[in-house]
Amino acid sequence: MNATTSKPRFSQSSRRLLSNTSTFVLAACINAVAFAAAPYTPGARIQPSTAANHLSGFALAGTTSGFGLLATASGSAYTFSEAAGTLTLSPALSSGVSNDLYGISLAAAQPGSVGGFFAVGAYGDDTTVMNGGKVYLYRRDASGFTASGTVVPPVAVATGNFGYSLAMSADLLFVGEVKAQQAATEIGAVHVYRNTAPSTWTLVGSVFGTTTAGRFGHALAVSGNTLVVGAPREVIAGSNIGALHVYTFNASGALTAQQVLTPAPGDAGIGDELGATVAISGNTIAAGSARDDKTVGVDAGSAYVFVRNGVTWTQEAKLRPDPAFAAVGNLFGTSVAVDGDEVSVGGYCESGLGCVGTGKVDVFKRSNGVWTGVQRFSAADTQNGEGFGFALSYVGRGGLVMSALRAAPSNAGALYYSASGTYFANGFE
Repeated sequence: MNATTSKPRFSQSSRRLLSNTSTFVLAACINAVAFAAAPYTPGARIQPSTAANHLSGFALAGTTSGFGLLATASGSAYTFSEAAGTLTLSPALSSGVSNDLYGISLAAAQPGSVGGFFAVGAYGDDTTVMNGGKVYLYRRDASGFTASGTVVPPVAVATGNFGYSLAMSADLLFVGEVKAQQAATEIGAVHVYRNTAPSTWTLVGSVFGTTTAGRFGHALAVSGNTLVVGAPREVIAGSNIGALHVYTFNASGALTAQQVLTPAPGDAGIGDELGATVAISGNTIAAGSARDDKTVGVDAGSAYVFVRNGVTWTQEAKLRPDPAFAAVGNLFGTSVAVDGDEVSVGGYCESGLGCVGTGKVDVFKRSNGVWTGVQRFSAADTQNGEGFGFALSYVGRGGLVMSALRAAPSNAGALYYSASGTYFANGFE
């Protein structure tokens, strides 16, 4: 998901592992832009459909060009464009196959320009084997977007979940396969493809995880020539606290391992799931740890910020809500987005145990290496249990898109958009 060579500040975040209701929770693809600046005021809710259990906002991706992607849990995806503070949605896309989880992940690279691409994952696709997975590619031409081929796993594994996460940069596609195997052991993989003809994507190479069932490739994020891979169940020092794997890559897509990132000693616990969501902007990585129990209690959640100096990454901060708002079961860190000195973090169960809260988004700003919370908000019409903040995406020049996955009626789901208050105040509208 989702950087371009001309806009290197994009970032992506993917999905968390389990919802509060033990429903398997899937993608949230997030890109960040260079013009992000709180405060944000969500506008009226946007609903592609009011059908029951449509779950709009299951995944999001946005770009500085004002182009974005929205997926639902019912197997459809939409493109949208941002202009003058409003979002316009296209007709729905679909694989035409039921139960293949089309839209589980999203990615885009230069979609605002002719020749730009976007990708839609369908990890439940059965083309190769049961739930082997597939990714659909689309290319922009003078009249819009046209199909640009598909990719399937290089070595098909039943329930391998190829396409669980995606990232893109120029003509490169990165695909997470969280249950990929080596020597009959499930360790996860990320596969790299390059567009070599209008509808041809050629496998460049693959990298694999190191921990059995560590879910390597669960989340992906790209900025410039850096790829971050989340492995939220990776075992570190004997405990499955999760980790981030950082790679650099060249124009052909060859990956070089740079560093494995984990929380500072004593700062994480078993099952915290660091790396279930991840975003990157230049030399800053934000990663969600929604199952973190150390802040207040079980699943209160947190987010980590790592920074790079030269070729070395270090932990800069651990982000949490104000103590007055942190609570057991909030799942703070369900979604993350970063752009430069701003990080937005969603907690779609806040405030209240068992997702009875409306959900919230917290915005943090950095000054001289110190991160401070500057805004905490939900939409004016969001009701308890609607899951505001389930997915986040910076889009356009200074806007933020947010989803409320279970918005009424009947879990139809909704999208909200806010142009940056600071962006407009500075006269760049």
